[in-house]
Amino acid sequence: MPPDRPAIEQTMLVQPTLEVVLYRQGLTPVLIGRLSRFAVWKTLGLACTLQLTAESVYHGLEAGETLADLVALFERHGTRGLSETVLGSLRSWASKRERVLIFPAALLLEFRTPGDLDRALRQGQVERKVTGRIGLIAAEDRINYGQFRLVGTRDYLAAEEVCAAVEADGLTLAVNENRSDLLLDSEVRRFAEPVNSAGLDERPALPDDAGNTAERT
Repeated sequence: MPPDRPAIEQTMLVQPTLEVVLYRQGLTPVLIGRLSRFAVWKTLGLACTLQLTAESVYHGLEAGETLADLVALFERHGTRGLSETVLGSLRSWASKRERVLIFPAALLLEFRTPGDLDRALRQGQVERKVTGRIGLIAAEDRINYGQFRLVGTRDYLAAEEVCAAVEADGLTLAVNENRSDLLLDSEVRRFAEPVNSAGLDERPALPDDAGNTAERT
């Protein structure tokens, strides 16, 4: 049997356009498998090409790769070092994925004011701040109902309720916040501006020294 051919380590070039040029003589089954986890194959030939995208890198990270693993692989098999453009894109995509948190179940509390939510966070009654007025608790058994005065509850599995009415001028929407859900405010603000008007919110106003008040969702 002839002797084994020497392994060719440096067999790829990662261009600033995030296209990977891969020379076929250095391909191995292990390298093909690794690259297929986080890059999209474009052409096959003596010089194969692959493309790095945000989605493909995300799938690679979900499959168990890390940013350090990707950089180490490119440095080991690359004919030259990675450009700052490529490194910046990889870091950006990896950091966005690492900021995503998945909760199998959660309890959302909508507070009357951002100050109420900030006070609940400082006191450890809410685990995470989702928006300016919405906080999150991972499990309902962690909430201390004695520290809250619940003024409304929304069940998203129930049928939708009519919670907005058009006033006589034909331009003003009156919203009943006791019946509206958390998505209504963000959707309405896409085409309308909030108006402070007495009587639109049927819930009683709270004094400044009142405790935390929230709406459970």
